[in-house]
Amino acid sequence: MSRAVMYGAPFAAVAAALLMSCGREKEASRSRLPYSAAGPININFTCGVGGASTVGLVGADGTPAWAVERNPDSSIVWLVAANVTINSIRSKDGNPLPLDPDGDQGGRPGTAYRSKVRRDAQAAEYRYAIDVTCQPSSGQPVRLVIDPSLFVPDMIVR
Repeated sequence: MSRAVMYGAPFAAVAAALLMSCGREKEASRSRLPYSAAGPININFTCGVGGASTVGLVGADGTPAWAVERNPDSSIVWLVAANVTINSIRSKDGNPLPLDPDGDQGGRPGTAYRSKVRRDAQAAEYRYAIDVTCQPSSGQPVRLVIDPSLFVPDMIVR
């Protein structure tokens, strides 16, 4: 991997030009997590013959996704294998999740669940439940409720 590094006056001049070109204040987020899975969240739910099952939540970058962080007005997508159905994604405490549909909402084997964090989402931890069903190669379907968290970070003005 190569990196380009600038030092001294050229760097200061470029930085000043960038700051002046912004023209308005920007919002940035203050993270609540030491890490957050990037990209879609893969629900890795396998169900074997005889009831042996495993489950995992992993981001596209391989980071565990049991707790994820998304900014307001950003997408959040849950992906599943062809033999897994996302039945629903719901709040655990009765308060609505700050999500709007943004495409498919599961309901069929292999179908993603696509949402967008509302622009007016409050900075908080949102506990939610993912209800999924896995169909093994033979035998009865296996239903599971997964218990992750979604964090909406504090927005700070720079």
